[in-house]
Amino acid sequence: MTSNFALRVGPVVAAVALAGTVLVGCQNEAKPAAPAETPYHLRATVAEIMDSMVMPAADVIWNSTAVTESLEGTKDSTPKNDEDWKVVERAAVMLSEALNSLMIPGRHVDKPGAVPDDPESELAPDKIEEMIRKDPQVWIGFAQSIDGTVEKIQGAIKARDLQAISDLGGELDEICENCHLHFWYPKQEKK
Repeated sequence: MTSNFALRVGPVVAAVALAGTVLVGCQNEAKPAAPAETPYHLRATVAEIMDSMVMPAADVIWNSTAVTESLEGTKDSTPKNDEDWKVVERAAVMLSEALNSLMIPGRHVDKPGAVPDDPESELAPDKIEEMIRKDPQVWIGFAQSIDGTVEKIQGAIKARDLQAISDLGGELDEICENCHLHFWYPKQEKK
């Protein structure tokens, strides 16, 4: 009888222990990790990610619909073949993943002691960082909004729809500018 009881109770005890472990794990996941506890390596600053990933990737997307008239003639930068389209696809992936990395808590805006190029109209990096720390949901909201547009751009790239990419490029620019107006140079008027 003891062995039968152990066979019935053993799995119940194991299930309760597992449920308790999962519950504790879920409770721990719900709490945002403090910067010191994050498993991510936050080597790059927001400024570095913007300069090395966001802007180059966005430029590829914006330039993919450009046809420029000049004295030298017409320059058509639109993708002509699968290889050209692959460059635009990669830029959209890089932009999306750069936005994800910008949302990791604890990332510094710039190197210690960095000053704005134009202190009259731009906030200092430490002030921007303070704004992000006080209300991270605004920062995350802008990043997610931009990424939502990037996702639509990725669909337009797959469809090879230059007009949609151009239209969404305008949407992308507007959201980026509104984020800059909020965090970087809030003294200027919003669109």
